[in-house]
Amino acid sequence: MAVTAAMRTQVTQLYVALFGRAPDSEGLGYWVNEISTGAKTLVQVAQAMYDTTPARTYYPLYLTNNEIVTNFYTNVLGRTPDADGLAYWSGQLATKSAGQVIADMITAVVNYAGTDAAALTSQTLFNNKEAVAEYYAVTQQGSATNATAAISGVTATSDVSTDAAKAAIITAGTATVSAQTFTLTAAVDSGPSFVGGSGNDTFNASVAVNTGTGVYDVETLSALDIIDGGAGTDTLNYTTVGGTALPAATLTSIELINVVSDGAVTADVQNASSVTTLTAKAVANAVDIDTKGNATSVTVTGTATTVAIDDNGATGADKLATVSITGNTGNVTIGANASTDTLTSLTLINSVNGDATVTAAAGTRALALTLNGVTGPGNNVVITDDTATTLTITGTGALSSAIDLQADAATTISIAADEKITFAAIDASAATTLTVTGDSLVTFTTNTAADLGALTTVNASGNTGGLSLGTELATGVTFTGSSAADSVKLGATTKTITMGDGNDTVTLSANVGTGGTIDAGAGTADVLSLTEALAANDSLSASTTFEGKISGFERLALTTVTGSKTVDLANLDDISWVTTTAATALTLDKMTSGGTVQITAASTAVTVNVTDAALGGHNTDVLNIELKAATSGGNVDYGALTAAAVETINVNSTRSGTVVAADTNEIDLTIANVVTLNVTGDVLADLDGAALAGNALATVNASTNTGGLKVTVTGASQGIAITGSATKANTMVGGSGGDVITGGSGVDTVDGGAGDDQISGGAGADVITGGTGIDTIDLGSGVAGDTVKYGAANTLLAANRDVITNFTAGATTADTVTILAASIVDTTEAAGAGAATATQFKTISSTLAAGAATFTATGYDADTGWVMEIATTLSSNGDLSLTSAAGLNGTELLKALSSTTTASTGIAFTDTTDTGAEATAGYIIAYQNDKAYLYYAADADNSNSYEATEIALIGTFNGVTAGAFTFDNIVAA
Repeated sequence: MAVTAAMRTQVTQLYVALFGRAPDSEGLGYWVNEISTGAKTLVQVAQAMYDTTPARTYYPLYLTNNEIVTNFYTNVLGRTPDADGLAYWSGQLATKSAGQVIADMITAVVNYAGTDAAALTSQTLFNNKEAVAEYYAVTQQGSATNATAAISGVTATSDVSTDAAKAAIITAGTATVSAQTFTLTAAVDSGPSFVGGSGNDTFNASVAVNTGTGVYDVETLSALDIIDGGAGTDTLNYTTVGGTALPAATLTSIELINVVSDGAVTADVQNASSVTTLTAKAVANAVDIDTKGNATSVTVTGTATTVAIDDNGATGADKLATVSITGNTGNVTIGANASTDTLTSLTLINSVNGDATVTAAAGTRALALTLNGVTGPGNNVVITDDTATTLTITGTGALSSAIDLQADAATTISIAADEKITFAAIDASAATTLTVTGDSLVTFTTNTAADLGALTTVNASGNTGGLSLGTELATGVTFTGSSAADSVKLGATTKTITMGDGNDTVTLSANVGTGGTIDAGAGTADVLSLTEALAANDSLSASTTFEGKISGFERLALTTVTGSKTVDLANLDDISWVTTTAATALTLDKMTSGGTVQITAASTAVTVNVTDAALGGHNTDVLNIELKAATSGGNVDYGALTAAAVETINVNSTRSGTVVAADTNEIDLTIANVVTLNVTGDVLADLDGAALAGNALATVNASTNTGGLKVTVTGASQGIAITGSATKANTMVGGSGGDVITGGSGVDTVDGGAGDDQISGGAGADVITGGTGIDTIDLGSGVAGDTVKYGAANTLLAANRDVITNFTAGATTADTVTILAASIVDTTEAAGAGAATATQFKTISSTLAAGAATFTATGYDADTGWVMEIATTLSSNGDLSLTSAAGLNGTELLKALSSTTTASTGIAFTDTTDTGAEATAGYIIAYQNDKAYLYYAADADNSNSYEATEIALIGTFNGVTAGAFTFDNIVAA
């Protein structure tokens, strides 16, 4: 496409609007080429130019939408925006790019055909600037150096009809103008020495030194001073000590005043008609500012307490439009009762606890309110403007909270949340529309229908951070949600409620009214919150009608669960995830297999009926249980959970709050037919219930749980695979079958119960009881300190023995064997509880018996000893590892204690106080082939000798070398 004059004009207009200057010749050529070659559209060029550094002069990136529009009006059109224009274009920026809106605003200015005098003046001014700017770039081939100055002298009345006229404007504008700096003195300052030129001059009224004291406390601005800024935009910088009020000096052509105080600020500029902008910085004191038909902008910084700003002009003459206050800790009052068009922009930054009140005469007025880090840790921050008819609120910089908004005249309220905003209360009785945009969460803690009496529409479709309404909307309000997680409370709504794409929560206090519908939107975990009584009501889950009014919900939250109600999930959008608080006797009917029940508080009873679970052929039903109370530091009893005919139960044991070591979740599972019970989460799960003793259960697996497992399956005879937490302590008790029990790296307590069990303790210092049966115990290869317990089953029965692996014998960091103290028998000996002593644990190194003779345990006295460690190297005539009867009683041991192929007849010992009729019982340790063998021996015939039938093998310790046991390894209990 060929370059056209229209393209040059359009790009030049963008330079004027975005950069405030004429285009340089090279830049104009670049952007025109982008359009002519089709590389970019005009709107794309506008956005690209907006994104460049030169645009930041007029449009810094921290500006709100209202401020962007205001800067366009001020810098490009030479006037403040009217309320309707500000509201319209700010609204456009909420949905369109800045480049698009700037281009649209230019089109609106250029094509304006109305009769409004201000608009026509702005149109002429803009067109004149464009004409001179294009002449500078095209005809004069101007550079960027003088591009701003080239159009600096253009006004709405400038003659731009000829090239000569345009050239003259450029020449005048680019003439070098030097800004001057004037320093005021403690004397009277006036006359030619204090008259500025055509540049942007600065007058500094700093504090001078007191020659008598050497202290800088002499102010240099007085009521007698006469200051004339001349042409240009001129600034007076006034510094005061002790909070002295701004002196009533004669100020002419001074546009900006900056007041810096070490205390309070009092500034009355009503008689300084040239002043347009006033900035005040106070320290821990009040600010009091008076303007009159002059200042358009007031800024307060520092650490002011209260701030009072009064615009005291006559009706229609007030000019105060923008107020920005940073860091105040007290109340803010802004008054202009004589005018309806005052204050269109109020910015509060890091304001703490103080209220803000705007007072103006009634009339059509838009207020742009910007909140940046405004909060009330001690009380709500009340922001009142009961005369603004349109209110636009922007949250930026940092979150704002505890806002109490009073805006009784506003018919529309728009909130753009670039940071989180929390409104503690709102009173906007005239508002019909509430619109929420931005990327952050907006929360209304209280939004009662009485305070929003005219409200008909809430629209958060342009928001990506979420909207939360803390109290119930009126039944006649239409709601459209955001793309994030929203929360809304409803009664018998008669309108369309459309939630967004996030995981939303709808709390309903009554059945949906006539004409009302609720669509939960596209979230994957949308929650319908009901009381138990309402959910079970004949009009809700007990009827199919209600389900036709709701859609898109994946979860049900039940509150006030104190009755004995049945909730039919098939009539509640077929929800398969239910959260319940403390339940007394809740029944959930028609739960889908694979569904979830989350219990968030201590309860009594919950019954879950999984759809068709009891029918033949349904052998893979699954139910997920989540135990998730908020309480930390104690036990929570979730009562009884019944789920008949479900084969797999998955229990997630956790907390919604901070998890601490003392947390325990206890639940009584009545789950007949369960085959697999999986336990996950991060809190100790204490499982009990009759179903755990049933014959269907095959697996209990808590390997991924990081809090621990406590489970007892006593009575189950089929043999169950029980796996505890891999990282925390477990307590696991097996049944009467051959259980396979696996611990972890925590300190586990394991009791295999009856049956031939396989027990793996893991890496922790575990306490393991094999129980009745031939058990295989692996203590793990980790930390030593495991305990193997033997109890009342120390009888001469071959069926009761343990095979133990990874036992660490020795005096240091060793494992222990705990035996029943009562099993030690001697009339003069009381073993007592505790580890064996060196006296009680006797190491015997006697010579092997020579054939059919007794092996004499020299040094072992049954009066003082109850553990006999045979350190004598055994012969190969006996094999202690045999599992036949000969190996399980003392036959093979007596063979190995003989030096010939003929077995010894017994193990003889001393019993000093034996009267000939004294029963004796104790323990024998022997070693063979890197194994230790633990025997229980009872001298039934009182012969002071243990014969083969009086000896029973109760433990085999694999990998224990000869002599490794010490008295530290044996404990009586």
